[in-house]
Amino acid sequence: MILVSESQQQAYLDAGLWSQDSATHSLDGLLRAHAVRIPDATALADSPDRNAWTSGDPRRLSWADLDRAVTAFARFLNSLDLPPDAVIALYGAQTSDMVISLLAVHRAGFIAAPIPLYWREAEMRDYLTEIQARVIIVSDRVEADLPALRCRDLAQSLFSVKFIMGFGDFLPDGVVDLDTILPAFAENADAQESFVPIDPNAIVSVHPCGLQSRDTEIVLPRSSNQWLAAERALFGAINNERDNAAGSVLTPFSLSGLAGFLAGFIHALRHGKTLHLHHFRSLNTLNGHIDLVKPGLVLVPKSLLDEANNRLSVHRNLIVAAVWKNDHLRPQPVSGDQPETIFDITIINEITAFGSLRPNGAMVPEPLSLNAPGKDIALHLRGANNGRVRQPQKIGGGELIATGAAIPEFLFPSNSEKRALARLRNKKLDDGVHTHVACRVTNEAGTACEPIGFLINTVSRSSQVVAADELDDLYKSVPNVADAAHFIDPNSGSLNVAVVGVGNVVPSPDEFRDALIEMGVSPLKLPEGVYRTNAIKRGVGDLVIRHELAALIAHSETRRRVLEMQQALG
Repeated sequence: MILVSESQQQAYLDAGLWSQDSATHSLDGLLRAHAVRIPDATALADSPDRNAWTSGDPRRLSWADLDRAVTAFARFLNSLDLPPDAVIALYGAQTSDMVISLLAVHRAGFIAAPIPLYWREAEMRDYLTEIQARVIIVSDRVEADLPALRCRDLAQSLFSVKFIMGFGDFLPDGVVDLDTILPAFAENADAQESFVPIDPNAIVSVHPCGLQSRDTEIVLPRSSNQWLAAERALFGAINNERDNAAGSVLTPFSLSGLAGFLAGFIHALRHGKTLHLHHFRSLNTLNGHIDLVKPGLVLVPKSLLDEANNRLSVHRNLIVAAVWKNDHLRPQPVSGDQPETIFDITIINEITAFGSLRPNGAMVPEPLSLNAPGKDIALHLRGANNGRVRQPQKIGGGELIATGAAIPEFLFPSNSEKRALARLRNKKLDDGVHTHVACRVTNEAGTACEPIGFLINTVSRSSQVVAADELDDLYKSVPNVADAAHFIDPNSGSLNVAVVGVGNVVPSPDEFRDALIEMGVSPLKLPEGVYRTNAIKRGVGDLVIRHELAALIAHSETRRRVLEMQQALG
């Protein structure tokens, strides 16, 4: 499936940003090239503690081993008589099995759809229906969770799903055991058989971006050309000589998001680096894993940056990539031995990612460059108080627009959006995906701004728009809540909510979150802090003044300390 207009395709080809050469610009071509050029080098390595949280002993695969494993699995997939461009969902542990599955889906000419492990049944059912998944590949267990059993039961109500298959020792009845079947397809796996070369413009994978339109998850597709352009843009700030010396990547991020797929998987595949996988729920063992494998690049959540940065005194060539999601302009200052080795990755709603090498001695990331030219990715601020600003702190709505060779031109044609896609393809779209954010303008030109509220608020694509107040409305629907407004902790970047109770009744933080869980709300929308207030202040246009709500955090902390002192004094 190719979702790019001929004019867009030709423009990027002429600019040298894309290529039609499958051998150099398809993910499958890169894998085959590494298997020939560096067959014995390590391509993929499981976490050393793999068997503590899922089935199977840790594996290390060379590029030749990985190529053979992908060929065997691709043969099996092609034997299933699936339709062209079939979507195959991946829902499993952070293991070599899922990476092999992804590459096999690509080699067989299908479309991979990695799904976040934290998704609940309702979210999965809606999403799998939207993307019309034909196959689900699963792990038997992840710690105490049983994704294979969940998917088997879920598939019974999904018309599109034809096969459930998985890896592990504890697969339930009705799930195809891949560990048993694949060896039969591995014979003569070195043979260069008639797999159709992958068009670099064909869709490799689809990913949810955490945004919805008309209660439908917005799904973004990307081709090999788009993924490689995104990788080039993301890591362009790292000195080439130093980056080439970084021969391996360690990541705790899964394939379902940009951090794991782009910064981990695509980066390692493009440059022939070893990809070390780390279980995302074992972050307390991350430093031990760093000491063991001595990677050149390690991806860490921003909350672990201090801890990982301490490894710099031990591993001088280590680059620590701190992943910031939607909170890059309000970072927590970080200490460390060599701040110049921190590489900040900013991810905006799983739509796009930007990288910047932190300047020597800087304790916070560089701000994003708005309205700056860029071929692979560029950010534009449009419509945010383009006229005269009468008040320096005036809040105005605007669009933060990502454009370039790395940005999908169209949405994936999910089940309820096929007509919408057809309409979009008849229009000339120069701006790619539009992500709306609320902005605080700090000068009359409107070029310096910072986000207010939560960046998942709104998205626009043609006529499809999600209202900015949906998150507030969700929180207001909790029992015994008269009014509510979400806000971001300026220090930690965490999502919080201020609530006004009904009369004297206010739900406790646990009661508030439990109510949301009962409603089937995504974990991404569960607030970290729930703070009681007498009223929520609003300004012009009835807009919530969110930056003032952050004072509730400090007030709550002060009250907690006073109580502790009173208790200590008896």
